[in-house]
Amino acid sequence: MQQIAEGSEHDTTRVNALLEWSNMIHWANPDLDQELNQQIINISISNLKSKLSPEETRFFKLHQAIGYGNVGISLKSKGKSKEALSAQEKALSLRTELADSNGMAICINNIGNVYLNLGDYHKAEEYYNLSLGIRKALNQPSKMAASIGNLGLIAQRNGKYVKAIRLNMESLKLQEQANDLRGVALSYNNVGAIYLETEDIDNAEKYFQLGLEIANEMENPQFIAGMLGNLGVVFSERGDEQMALEYVKKAYAIQEEIEDRFSMAGSLNSMGFSKGTLNEPDSALYFFNQAETIIRELGDQRYLSSILINKARVYSKDNNEAMALRYLKEAKELAIGNTDMERIRESNQELYKLYKGRKDFENALYSLETYYKMRDSLKNEEVAAEMIKQNYQYQYEKKALADSIENMEAQKVSEAEIAAKDAKIAQDQILKYSLWIGVAFLLVFAAFVAHRLRLTQKQKLTIEKQKNEVVYQKEIVEEKNREITDSITYAQRIQSAILPPNKLIKEHLANSFILYKPKDIVAGDFYWLEVFEGKILFAVADCTGHGVPGAMVSVICNNGLNRSVREHQLNDPAKILDKTREIVIQEFEKSEEEVQDGMDIALCALKGNTLTYAGANNPLWIIRKNATEVEEIKADKQPIGKYGKPEPFTSNQVTVQPGDSIYLFSDGFVDQFGGEKGKKFKPANLRKLLLSVQDQSMEKQMELLDEAFETWRGDLEQIDDVCMIGVRV
Repeated sequence: MQQIAEGSEHDTTRVNALLEWSNMIHWANPDLDQELNQQIINISISNLKSKLSPEETRFFKLHQAIGYGNVGISLKSKGKSKEALSAQEKALSLRTELADSNGMAICINNIGNVYLNLGDYHKAEEYYNLSLGIRKALNQPSKMAASIGNLGLIAQRNGKYVKAIRLNMESLKLQEQANDLRGVALSYNNVGAIYLETEDIDNAEKYFQLGLEIANEMENPQFIAGMLGNLGVVFSERGDEQMALEYVKKAYAIQEEIEDRFSMAGSLNSMGFSKGTLNEPDSALYFFNQAETIIRELGDQRYLSSILINKARVYSKDNNEAMALRYLKEAKELAIGNTDMERIRESNQELYKLYKGRKDFENALYSLETYYKMRDSLKNEEVAAEMIKQNYQYQYEKKALADSIENMEAQKVSEAEIAAKDAKIAQDQILKYSLWIGVAFLLVFAAFVAHRLRLTQKQKLTIEKQKNEVVYQKEIVEEKNREITDSITYAQRIQSAILPPNKLIKEHLANSFILYKPKDIVAGDFYWLEVFEGKILFAVADCTGHGVPGAMVSVICNNGLNRSVREHQLNDPAKILDKTREIVIQEFEKSEEEVQDGMDIALCALKGNTLTYAGANNPLWIIRKNATEVEEIKADKQPIGKYGKPEPFTSNQVTVQPGDSIYLFSDGFVDQFGGEKGKKFKPANLRKLLLSVQDQSMEKQMELLDEAFETWRGDLEQIDDVCMIGVRV
């Protein structure tokens, strides 16, 4: 690559020259653009190692940030999303250090673009909103429009078409006011895409043609190719596949030249679709396979689902049902994961045809119902009305057609008057031959109708008022529910902090598992681990209740266990339970009301081959190596908490050998209702289940236990928290 001559030129001059060169070839040559910006970064880093004035320091940090941002854009265009994200984050860090709000907004918007490419719409939306907030504060209409347009694209991909058309029209108006050609072209493209998805082909073509005119005026190859490709889709929708192929081939040639791999995949997909429609299956699959290879490399799951649906169509035509079903199922799964409403609709439409052909009417009906639901979401009255409204409003504001609209309304009035006169003549003719008694009857009837209309209107207003009140109350309840859920979710974070981290568990109980399934967001069950004087102390506890009340009790009981070991220096399980009971009762006695809450627990201390156990209502199970029965050590029949006749807890000591398995658990698993008759799982079935999985690793045991629980539960609600620890010696 040609280098900027160093000679006596100052590095600031070199950096400015490189940046100007980059701006000239940015779209035409992404590889060269990346190299130029890498040079800017290298020169800036080199100079920042020297002693500089504040102005020089700011100059080189700023251009280092610009270099990283441009490199990120080049990497994104090549489908290297992770590297692009890293470059943009470096740029953002430097812009933040310089307190460069405008630059920060640019970087944040670019990061949103990368997440959009990765199919992470939630993250993309977060960054676009953040960028929009900064641009509003800086009063940058054109850049605000770019962020609003990006939010419109997110809304479109999530199937929120009313929101999408509003945002894109708002963006288009701002771009036109700022005379930002690039932004206007993007807005035309986005609006056209929405019309295309909602099957308004004429309006889609109109906006794509407008976009193509501006792209040609700008001489921007990426935009030109994009508009040509979109027009190809328009012709395809009209059934003119030959014309569609001509447009898409032109687009592909440009995309190949500028190495825009993502767009190349889109064109290959479009060519494959046209070939499939023209009954050329081999050619269609060739294009689809090329597109699929590129998209899988780029990691764009959203677009992958479109390609797979198209492949499935070819296999369906060729009567290869197995391959068609395979691709449709994968496509539907991807579409659901990405909330891609259009692809969910398409996959269900094709699945309906496939299942119907196989006489699998149950699945065919389900797919058809889902298809109609998705189709209606694309074509419902609200969407159609909003798109007509927005397009009409845009045209009205752009062309000032007030007089025409007035004339139109006047013509409607005139037509209504003519119709009224005709009706009057007919009515007069009838009245001539009517008897006066008939006239009287009609007058009475008219009065009755008028009365009923007034009454109906009054009832309608009352109902509307009641409806508004219900909606208002519903919104209040939903807001309160959100606040409560947010609070409980935050409480979950606090409760999670009291649980021992996985790293600590694996450090001391390497061959173990923990099955933890709270019934609600927070739980009354918890697991506990502490290491003291060479003993590994671990337990499963079940506090009174579940959800928020159970979680509050669990914090007190967990604290009691910690204090028993850390403050009172106890390591014998029975003595730990005695002291914990004492601490818990003391805590609850601070309340003016009598509190009967507490916990059941199974607590073990393991040192070498010696296992010591004490329990409050919860037993210990041991399955010896190669055993066919479960060995149970029973718990003391009393809880940790207030109890009528409390007794000291008992420690039980056993010797364990390598290969033996130890299990502690709460009663949530065995008490769960399910199965064919909706009965409890029961301890006997848990014994059989544990014996049946003994040849598996502990990690695999956990998976099988979880699967068995969910299968047993089926559609029934989980009735309690579930917690189990398994340890293999």
